[in-house]
Amino acid sequence: IVAAPGAVAQVETRIRGLGFIGILTSDNHHAPHHRALARGVPMEGHTVRD
Repeated sequence: IVAAPGAVAQVETRIRGLGFIGILTSDNHHAPHHRALARGVPMEGHTVRD
């Protein structure tokens, strides 16, 4: 999460509201990761189990 100058309070509030799991799921990696898992397509750094 990147904060623009002057937006520190808003970013801090967002981070505290999301929590650890919320931050993990807010990145661009999350949705493609689940689509790949659903299709059985391996992603770099992950293994797909039968």
